[in-house]
Amino acid sequence: MSFWDVFFEDGNVNTIIAPPKKGKTNIMVDMGDKLIKHGKTVLGNIMFFKEKNIQKAINNGWLNPDIKYRPQPKKFKYLPTASELLLASTTQDDNAVIVDEASISASSYKAMSDPATQFRFLGFTIRKIGSCLNVITQAKSAVVPTLREHLVTYEVHVKRMPNGRRDLDILKANHFFNETKGDYDVQMIPYDYIKNLPQARIAYDTRHPGGFEWDLDLKELYDEIARRRIDSTEIKEELPNLVRDLVADRKIENIMRKKMFMQSGRVAQIFDVTTQTVRDWAESGILKGERNEKGHWFFPIKEVKAKAISDGYL
Repeated sequence: MSFWDVFFEDGNVNTIIAPPKKGKTNIMVDMGDKLIKHGKTVLGNIMFFKEKNIQKAINNGWLNPDIKYRPQPKKFKYLPTASELLLASTTQDDNAVIVDEASISASSYKAMSDPATQFRFLGFTIRKIGSCLNVITQAKSAVVPTLREHLVTYEVHVKRMPNGRRDLDILKANHFFNETKGDYDVQMIPYDYIKNLPQARIAYDTRHPGGFEWDLDLKELYDEIARRRIDSTEIKEELPNLVRDLVADRKIENIMRKKMFMQSGRVAQIFDVTTQTVRDWAESGILKGERNEKGHWFFPIKEVKAKAISDGYL
């Protein structure tokens, strides 16, 4: 059994760490390529160039002209939403998940658990359904504390060498009982050092800004699993329907909210003021509204109507 068989073992949570432009994603695309050749399916939010655009990307200087690139394999899937990732993880056996942590953001219209909580539950879920989660990140401190301190199996530091290849400094988690704290602790100890790894041959999009949509609240998912009393033997069978139900519920909620609320621009048109004035009203309490995670204000139609009548606009 090779190191990579151990590294990508089901239930592992691995972090791949390096500053920007050191080749973290490049390494994971190359590792994903190797996993596919060994029969695994790779799931994640890494974007690839379309086959017709590979030469254009080379001409633009975004890919290495000395490498003969291959297009995205069918078993290396781009899944930019939490629901797609979970559905693929539960319906396809023998897979590994690669997530670029830096590009993950909360984008739901409805307020939900904060991104750190979401990411923690994603780690729990991926492990519970028997996949391996690999998190690409620029700094160890950026990893959700629960994952970093309790769930990480291997920690990989990527070093870019002058020849364009990469070395990997690999640490393994050693869990022990800390007498001083009176609790279990973890220490990352040297495990292996792999030299001279080649650049990826699959044409992944080196310029893509990334993205990942939390289209369902994973805490709600866990609460629903508990409410329905789904045990571990049922999780893979029941989770897809549960995920679909929660995503459908959220879409319905968003549609209903859009019908009952107005955005700042529309309110500004009604009162013939700037959107900044509308935001100032909201901040000062003159007009009641709600602000989402992106900082956008939404105002109940009944509140807007009442102010318009009061101010003589209707």
